[in-house]
Amino acid sequence: MLAIHEWASQGDILPKFERRVTLCSAENLKEAEAKLLREAREYSQETISFHEEYTIHELMDDDFSSPCEVSSELTIAVDERGDSISYEDFMLANWDYDRLESCENIGLEHAWHKGTDHLERCYNCRKTKKV
Repeated sequence: MLAIHEWASQGDILPKFERRVTLCSAENLKEAEAKLLREAREYSQETISFHEEYTIHELMDDDFSSPCEVSSELTIAVDERGDSISYEDFMLANWDYDRLESCENIGLEHAWHKGTDHLERCYNCRKTKKV
């Protein structure tokens, strides 16, 4: 699972966005998603927020009995002037940069997946819809 976390600023420490990769073993994708989401939410704390943005990919023949962080990347969450960038701006620049603006622009239908309890996201473009 690749998930995005937001770190709040603390004193002279700048706010950051973190991309975390975690692995686990599961019988199926639904079980894996449940395990990985639980771990991502538990990783959050007073100064670290999980915004429910993630992707999950299956790896074959690997045994990871519980979620295990294998990669992490922090990004300074300020612009060149030192102003904090919004979560939405970060997502556009760093998460959705490789997605189409809209499937409709090229005559495709959206491929929806559950983004949060109240929001679905398209796998291929930046569009979302309320559930």
